[in-house]
This record gives sequence, structure tokens and C-alpha cells, in this order.
Amino acid sequence: MYLTKKGGPKKWAADVEKIRSNFTINQLLTTTNQKLKKGEALGYGRSLILHHVPAKMLGRFITPAGPEKIATRAYIPELAALADKYNLRAAATRHNGCRWSSKGCRSGCLAWSGHGGISAKVQAARGRRTLAMISNPTAYARALVYAVGWHYRRANEAGLKLSLRLRGTDEGPAIGWQNLKINFNFEELSQLKRIYNLELLPPPSDGLNLAQLLKPAGVVLYDYSKAPLSDLKQQRASGWHITASFKADTLTASRDGLRALCEGFPLAIPVDLAKGQPIPSAVYIQTKNGETVEVPAVCGDTSDYRPATPDGVAVILRTKKSRGADPLLFSKFTLRGHSLPQKLLDGFIQLKWN
Repeated sequence: MYLTKKGGPKKWAADVEKIRSNFTINQLLTTTNQKLKKGEALGYGRSLILHHVPAKMLGRFITPAGPEKIATRAYIPELAALADKYNLRAAATRHNGCRWSSKGCRSGCLAWSGHGGISAKVQAARGRRTLAMISNPTAYARALVYAVGWHYRRANEAGLKLSLRLRGTDEGPAIGWQNLKINFNFEELSQLKRIYNLELLPPPSDGLNLAQLLKPAGVVLYDYSKAPLSDLKQQRASGWHITASFKADTLTASRDGLRALCEGFPLAIPVDLAKGQPIPSAVYIQTKNGETVEVPAVCGDTSDYRPATPDGVAVILRTKKSRGADPLLFSKFTLRGHSLPQKLLDGFIQLKWN
């Protein structure tokens, strides 16, 4: 999306203009991810992803430190200057975009795969978005709607449905996307309809979340999340399609995975498979208390469009290279690509092939 005058309003609302100009944000949403393109080719429509800085990396990016082997995980002076200019240093240092992540997840995060692993400019752009989000989450979410509108018009012209994934490399604002309520006045609603043909649900005085607002336009919101089960349920009830993420290196890995599956959530599981090795056909989980579940497994790399995935199945994701990952931490986070039982801290998990 492009928050520019070209193809957008001649005059932005004051809060949206502040987000645009203060943090030099012209583009918010990514469409170039290869898995997104696979989904479009399969007929799932066009998907967009929003990327921020994960976990507590924003604090590292704005704090000078010793030499870093990996430039994309190092101090970024541009972000430090922005944080100081808008009095955000304390908030940025406290910010944790992945409050339910594990050590292995943080070390091997996909934020440092692909372009994110080699381009400091990519990380700087994600950092500017993250600073903008924590500076004013409501205004930032309103700016996102204009971003969605830009893509919505073009998807419509191409005869494609649109879907949106807000948790590309983090879990979003501290309040949670599902709890962040925003509002648009009559003039703004008319503007979005006129310029982008984007029809929003007129919000009540206390606002609506993004899934509720975008429902009349048929925009589907989906995400992966490492949140606890209660939060996963809240996200789903708030209009999101949610895939739970398995964390093999936590104290309650088997319990959390089993309960998510039993509640009907697809469960994304990273597996270190050899090149050309087929994915397993099923996954079996057993907790130390004797609870068990066995579910079919599907390939999560065919496309990113998880709403097409059946409920309560294992979604196998081949591990991707994350530049600068700690090999030991990452090995505890991912499963090995074999059929032997793999011990967890509270049970075990087993991949099965027909």
C-alpha cells in the first residue's frame, strides 16, 4: 500500500498525516512474499502482510552496542534518532512485539530470513512502522485501513478477493489487534468508498476492530499466533482466522499444542526436513498426564492462505534459514524430520509417514 497523494486522498486526516510524515511511511503492507503469490495462483485471492520488528529487538536497534556479526540485528542510528525526536525511547525499549515467544523462536525468527536477513534498510522500514504503531496505535490502525483500501481497489480491478495478515513478524500492539477499536466519521467513510470502493461497517461511538470494520468489504483477516489458548479463542471470536504456533522449547509445549488442536485450531509446526523429503502424513502428541491426540498433517508451504486449511490439523512448515540464529536454541525450537518420538519438556511428539 502506498500512503501517498497519488491514488489516495488529497488531504489526509490529521492523525494519519502525522503517522505518514513523522515516520516517513509510504508503504505499509507487503505483497511480494513468494508464499502469498502461491496462494493467489491457487485461486485464494490476494494476501497482504504487515511486518514489524519482533520481540524486544526495537530496543536493540535504538541502543548502541558492541560490534554485531550480523548487520541486520545491529544498532540502526536512523531509528534511534526517530525515537529521540518523538520521545519514544522509553516506550521503544520496553516494547515487546512477541510477548509469548520462546528463546528458539526469537533466535530463529523469520524476520531475518530472505531480504530481512541481508538488508538493514528492510529492518529500518519495519522499525519505523513499529515506532509509528507504539506512538499512536489507533492512528496507525486508521492509516492501515487506507493502506488496505489502496490494495482493495486494485484487487477488485483484477477480480480478486483480498485478505490481510497483520502479525507477519510480531503479535502487534500490546492491547492486541482484536481489542484495538478505531473509528471513522461519515466524511472519511464516504472518502474510502469514493476513492477505493472500500465499504466499511459504520462504527459505533466506541469504534470497531479491523476485522469488524472490513467485514462488509469481504476482507479476510488471518494470522499465526503463539498466544495462550484463551487469547487464541478471543482472536477467533473477534473475526480472525487463527493458526496456533507450536513452541517445542517451552515447559508446556505438548499441552498447549494438544489443546489448540482439540479446540479446532490448525497448529503450525516447524520441521527440519531434508530437501525433497515429503512432509509427514500425521502428527501424534502425548502429554506427561497421558492426554493424546493424533491429527492429519498438511503442507504449510503450498501457500500462506491458512483460512483454506481444515480445522484441527497440523500445518507442517519447513524450517527457513534465519541469519544470525543461534544453532542450539533454534534446534530446540524445531522438530527433526524423522518418525521417532521426540521428547518435549512435558511429553512427546511424533511425526508419522504413511
